[in-house]
Amino acid sequence: EMVNREIIKKVLPEVRIGIGLNSGQVVVGNIGSEERAKYGIVGSAVNITSRIQSQAKGGEVVLSDSLYRHVADTLKIKRSFHAALKGVETEVTLHVLDLGA
Repeated sequence: EMVNREIIKKVLPEVRIGIGLNSGQVVVGNIGSEERAKYGIVGSAVNITSRIQSQAKGGEVVLSDSLYRHVADTLKIKRSFHAALKGVETEVTLHVLDLGA
């Protein structure tokens, strides 16, 4: 909110981001050789998380159904919807977190 107040004073458009969250198995660590290495994360869960994030509108936090099942008793959901994600054969159920909760 503080950032947007300053941006609005400068007559610039507000910054609004959407966040996608998922759970799943990934490989994390240094990838490469001794000469050239980088810390990275790979796995289908990473790709699916990126696709979920693309479904999130500005100001939304969107959870995968697999993650939601782990935290359902602690979070309030505003709405749920089905989406076809690139690289995923069947539609997935996604949940938008109620940020007012």
